Amino acid sequence: MREGSSPAFVSDAERPERDPSRRGAILRLALAGCALFGVTSAAIWAGVTLSFPSSERLDSPNVHGVRLGMSGEAVRASFVDSLHGRWARTASCCGEGLEWARSPSDASKTRWARFDFRQGELVALHLAEDATGGPPARRVDVSAGSVLEVRPGADGSVKTAVLARALPAYRAEVSEILAMQAMGR
Repeated sequence: MREGSSPAFVSDAERPERDPSRRGAILRLALAGCALFGVTSAAIWAGVTLSFPSSERLDSPNVHGVRLGMSGEAVRASFVDSLHGRWARTASCCGEGLEWARSPSDASKTRWARFDFRQGELVALHLAEDATGGPPARRVDVSAGSVLEVRPGADGSVKTAVLARALPAYRAEVSEILAMQAMGR
């Protein structure tokens, strides 16, 4: 390049030759980056998909007509006390939630219930009901996909929880239930 000339006006004779091996290396590096991005994206997608239990893997007991994996509509239609209280939509730790509360004038045994959904499927339910015949003994049922706990409440009620085991949002609660069971409480 001549002194005083602008780099935009470089003649072909003055332009340095491009190294074909460098160009090939850059192309290989770009392709490796794209491949790494594709593999990483697939692994993340698979991890998210596998970490969320499908309704087949939830394997939960039926509690008041409701099982994990049901849709919100199915929960409202199947919950045995559905007509004896008020429904409200709420936010939950996993997304959408439903709450049911007994009507003041109703004689339903169930006091309240909370249903948590993730991606449209029921992943947890908590309910309290009046104890009949004294406080119940604590009971825990564990399956591959869920944990059911029935225990006496401090207010004389019976508390029931059914939780999807694979969800991080319930991991601490599930661990606590299993630890208490292991200690014989």
